Amino acid sequence: MISLADNVDGFQFDNVKVSAANDAKLYHTLAQRRNYVIKGYEQELRLSKSGLKITVGAGCALVQGRFIYLKEAQTITVPANSSGYIVLRIDLTQEVVPDLENDPATDLYTWTNNQVSLEWVTSLVNGNLNQGDKVYTFSLCSFNSNGSNVNYELNESNYKGYVIVDRTKNTDPALKAGQIRFIRTGDFVLVHCSFQTKDAGLKAKENIISKVPENLAIDFSSHISLTGTGELLVDAQTQAVSTVWGLKGNTYYLGTGIYLAK
Repeated sequence: MISLADNVDGFQFDNVKVSAANDAKLYHTLAQRRNYVIKGYEQELRLSKSGLKITVGAGCALVQGRFIYLKEAQTITVPANSSGYIVLRIDLTQEVVPDLENDPATDLYTWTNNQVSLEWVTSLVNGNLNQGDKVYTFSLCSFNSNGSNVNYELNESNYKGYVIVDRTKNTDPALKAGQIRFIRTGDFVLVHCSFQTKDAGLKAKENIISKVPENLAIDFSSHISLTGTGELLVDAQTQAVSTVWGLKGNTYYLGTGIYLAK
């Protein structure tokens, strides 16, 4: 059992050792739990391609509170006829090899960091490094290749520092056309509605989105006013988006609102 004297502690105090894990938690909180490429450094991790090669320019990123620095441009050759992602991969099961010959307090001290790498992968790992998970992949782009060339699509959310999620008829049958777009920055989510309802319309208190994605989880309920008399409830209890008074069938609605996310 921890003694009362040791139960309350902190890290920004005299003679206290700050671990990498606790430092990362602080920076992740100060960054409002965002992961993003940092503007204004080197080439800002910008991408270019030639044949089956994708080159990532030098630059920096903040990923789950960890400052990552790609010192020089690096080129990755992807396999022909494949698809995947170019990522900064963090793997905390690997080792950071320290310099045993020089004092860490001097400029002569160096290290080899095997916990972070730039590579291509076939799938993403979305672990929470600050809650005990060991692996996270920060996507710079997705790619598809044929026999001799590769095309990529930039992950704009990670370059701009916010999350964008679009809900359409492909994800929610209550929508006939258009979309409901969620844009998250920090703890706030902007919801932009520009959609057409299904032919039958929606009754009062009917879900238009049965459950928002986990990365958009609702902390406090909010209302979104739509054109006409339409109104939506973003519900923290059910994690759904539902109608308040019902919506007419085969009708376009516009509206914008904001809510506080978890």
